[in-house]
Amino acid sequence: KTTILIRDQPIQQDYVFRNSVLHYGSTLLIVTYSFIGATRVAGVATIWSLVGSSLAFFIAFILPFASFIVIEKGVAEGSDRFDGWIKLAKVMLAASIVGAVVCTWNRLSSPV
Repeated sequence: KTTILIRDQPIQQDYVFRNSVLHYGSTLLIVTYSFIGATRVAGVATIWSLVGSSLAFFIAFILPFASFIVIEKGVAEGSDRFDGWIKLAKVMLAASIVGAVVCTWNRLSSPV
């Protein structure tokens, strides 16, 4: 069983870091898109709105629900109450992700 959140090996041993073309290519791509995005926006208010709509959901909902699910998976399983809380957290996590995408999309599609 592999877990995305916990690494057994240092990140420097990951495939992306060992492959120089992929590593530097992806870094160049990120920098290029960041530059294009920074030069195309109308003003800093657009960036603050985008960051606010995205990170507010992440900090307030997505991170706590995801943490709860990961932490509670290590606790004794099997009771109906335990399964109910995990299912509720998964539903709320999915709703939070949808809410974050909708709010961010709304901000991107609305005129300044």
